[in-house]
Amino acid sequence: MAKIKIQEIMKLKDIKVRDLTESVPFSRATTYRILKGQKNPTIDDLEEFAKGLKVPLEDLYESEYSRDKIKKLSQH
Repeated sequence: MAKIKIQEIMKLKDIKVRDLTESVPFSRATTYRILKGQKNPTIDDLEEFAKGLKVPLEDLYESEYSRDKIKKLSQH
């Protein structure tokens, strides 16, 4: 299961929810619901958050599998 790290990135970059809502195409209510885990974001939502936070999409989630482990699994 992947862990979404939007709030961690916001904290690192000192971005407030109010500022984030101005840089994504969702309502403030939708943004809050996603951040509080009340709504699961789609891949399109995550792409918009990545743009708004100015980070690569991959930075928004943490997988239980490392890139190396995934690479090894795909080679078998």
